[in-house]
Amino acid sequence: MIVDASFTSLGLNYFNAVVPKVMEFREAFVYSKKITSLEELANYDIEELRKVWKNARSWHVAKGIAKYLAKVKDERKLNDRQAFIYWGRNSSLENWKL
Repeated sequence: MIVDASFTSLGLNYFNAVVPKVMEFREAFVYSKKITSLEELANYDIEELRKVWKNARSWHVAKGIAKYLAKVKDERKLNDRQAFIYWGRNSSLENWKL
């Protein structure tokens, strides 16, 4: 979800550009067990990630999201999935800030 959102933020065609690259990322990093947690994504070498998707900005976004969710996970003693759920339940557009 994090990688999908960060790639989508560029405004490229979702089905022609984003989905194939998210699937490539999943094959290269998730299924291979190179990245198995939020913390691992947050700390992964960006140059390795750019072998799948060249845009560094997208990876900075993805790594920033992963870092934030890893912090929520650690502070609340949650697993990765629970951190997503906690964030989703406690987020609001009204309180969003830059």
